[in-house]
Amino acid sequence: MELPAKLACLGYSFISSKMKEMAKGLGFFVVISALILGACTLFDFPQDVKRFNESTDGSLSNASNVDAPGTNDFHFAVFGDSHHGLDDTTELINRTGLSLINADSDIDFMVGLGDLTNSGRNHQYAGLKATIDELTSIPFYPVLGNHDVWFNGWDNFKQTFGRSVYTFTADHVTFIVVDSASSTMNKGQFEWLRDRLIENRDNVTIVATHVPVYTGLSGHYLLWDDPEQSYNFMQLCNQYNVDLVLQGHYHEFDDLTIGNVRFIVTGNWNTDIDGDTYHYLKIGVNGSGITVTKVDFSI
Repeated sequence: MELPAKLACLGYSFISSKMKEMAKGLGFFVVISALILGACTLFDFPQDVKRFNESTDGSLSNASNVDAPGTNDFHFAVFGDSHHGLDDTTELINRTGLSLINADSDIDFMVGLGDLTNSGRNHQYAGLKATIDELTSIPFYPVLGNHDVWFNGWDNFKQTFGRSVYTFTADHVTFIVVDSASSTMNKGQFEWLRDRLIENRDNVTIVATHVPVYTGLSGHYLLWDDPEQSYNFMQLCNQYNVDLVLQGHYHEFDDLTIGNVRFIVTGNWNTDIDGDTYHYLKIGVNGSGITVTKVDFSI
């Protein structure tokens, strides 16, 4: 990599610190993304490649689609960072939140944005699955988080839930679940994501990732290990008209729009960093419109 390219990559950390204010103008977003995409490359890490290959080689079943009862009109719940197995309080929070979701007759399915377990152990996955099955029959779509891959956690996740990279549809909406459990995205997954976005560019599209590519909370701007990958991801979502990106990991709530894409962080289903209440999201889709309601609860 020549010096100008290195400077473009290194300078991106500075650029990101001002992104929330400056990215309001899509022109700036496109110009900077073109510079960085031309200067930098994607990197592959063995654990990410292994999970991606096993999720796409046909050995694990894909998630079932949702046949919502309405016509292009439905609701779903989203929660982040349940950390099942941490302690008794965590179990009480999980049971309280799931019971509230189950009591809402509008909810057609749930998405869990990763860190489903506290340390990826088999008994934690089994306990979480048992709790979900006990409290609700609402379909559940999991995202793999960084805590979920600890202690042989990937093998336990795939035995419990299946793929970490997959798609499903609900009426006219395409959901794309990506694997950012290692705070990165390998080249194969990036190309897979691009292909899925191209296929569905005329549909309402929602992407789910555990680690946020961007959040303005407490100065945490880019949370993937490689800032160029975060920016590549955001540029791709803008290019192919993604409507909403759902993110967990950071134990708070954030809602902002960069370019044409709305990015939401919802990670305090369980523990909270900034002293707010526990919450999940109730998201409604009606045609091309998306509404997001933050539902606070306590124990």
